[in-house]
Amino acid sequence: MKLWLTQILGLCAGVVLLSSCEKDEVRVVAQPGTPSTLTASTTTVDLAESKAAETAVTFSWTPADYGYEGQVVAYELQLDKKGNKFAKPQLFAVGTAMKKTFTVAELNSLMLELQLPADATAEIEARVKTSIGTTGSATATTRYSAVSTVSGTPYSAGDVVIPYPSVYIPGAHQGWDPASAPKAASVADNKVYEGYANFPAANNEFKFTAAPNWDLAYGDDGSAATTGGTTTGKLSTTPGGPNLKVPTAGYYMLKADLNTQTWSATRTEWGIIGSATAKGWDGDTPMTFDVANQVWTVTTDLKGGQAMKFRANGNWDVNFGDNEPDKILEYGGKDIIVKDDGNYTVTLSLKNGAGNYTYKIRQN
Repeated sequence: MKLWLTQILGLCAGVVLLSSCEKDEVRVVAQPGTPSTLTASTTTVDLAESKAAETAVTFSWTPADYGYEGQVVAYELQLDKKGNKFAKPQLFAVGTAMKKTFTVAELNSLMLELQLPADATAEIEARVKTSIGTTGSATATTRYSAVSTVSGTPYSAGDVVIPYPSVYIPGAHQGWDPASAPKAASVADNKVYEGYANFPAANNEFKFTAAPNWDLAYGDDGSAATTGGTTTGKLSTTPGGPNLKVPTAGYYMLKADLNTQTWSATRTEWGIIGSATAKGWDGDTPMTFDVANQVWTVTTDLKGGQAMKFRANGNWDVNFGDNEPDKILEYGGKDIIVKDDGNYTVTLSLKNGAGNYTYKIRQN
């Protein structure tokens, strides 16, 4: 009986061992594999500001092969300035997509983010990183494509002015000269204009003009009133009539609706807010107005991988984000992501009228 039981137990153990061996034999093991082959649609891009919305370059790549069917490979496009050895690349995780397209504005912004000089020919390098398994774990397998190089001459985003229909804002704040005055623009070309202007102390009278001259000027009809920081009123085209006026010195958002002949002025103080900033989403880091350059600036530490936005007067009534991102701001736009931890100078420019509100984030 004992011998019989011993034989049965031995047979069962053998079956279990054989089963284990069979399972080991069918394990799928990723091989070193073949990396992707990266191709750029062009090696020289025309970064003309007039072509901002056009396609600049498309990067495409072949699938990476890790040696078995059903593999799930994640792709990441990396771009850095030539010679930097991808020390601080711009990263674009695209999942399982096999290409990434950049508009002129997007590629131009990327080159400026890499601190390449504007108005000088520069080169960037691109490569594709592929991985399978859990990144950073023993099961992850990472491969890189060969490098592709693309050259172009970036333009300064702050200098780009899209020529929307505009009215001008001459006044005591700038010497009553329409030709050199700030502009309010109509992005939709619907005769509703918006722009910003700074009014120093005791220099707060102005008019709107239809052109950079005095042929047609819009003043006040005498009904203007201020409530809660915003002045509103009716416009008058009476030659030599009363000037428009804001109640105190400051930086104002100005609007003129020539359909209804109305205008408004809202005083603004600007700051940045978000998880990238010192106060997170709980409070603003104030910006300072640079009178010489007519821009708002702040130098501060920012957190990499975190978000920020611009907002006025410590609330969300007036705030800017960047939807593209292309360094052109939109009201209520998407969060702006800061790439790396560091000390930055952040600049906000509202001087060129609606549709041309821009920003810069430069690491010091």
